[in-house]
Amino acid sequence: ITSATCYSQCPIGYFFDETDAQSKKCTRCNSPCESCEGTGDSCLSCDGTGDRLYVYDYGCYADCPVKTAADLSNLKCINCPAQCDECSTLEGGDNCYRCTPPYLLEFGLCVTEC
Repeated sequence: ITSATCYSQCPIGYFFDETDAQSKKCTRCNSPCESCEGTGDSCLSCDGTGDRLYVYDYGCYADCPVKTAADLSNLKCINCPAQCDECSTLEGGDNCYRCTPPYLLEFGLCVTEC
């Protein structure tokens, strides 16, 4: 931040740059991070650049990675249940719709036998 204001916590869009502990300065997050921590590339939320809206493992994605699903309420990718390759984040039930072989899909669950 260019002003000479002291902060106990960096504002949204900035992170505390620990590379120079004496300067204690807030540095702007790198795009596509909207907010970040530790480094400018460790995203906590995404700014939508290149349609990358969803955050997962400190990265921004246009589509969530394999074995994860988009949670539209907070724009994060969440892990699918074990043995599930594709799932949805709909609440209130089993949400798998493609299982990792040799597992079989039965009513939204991955099972060994039907």
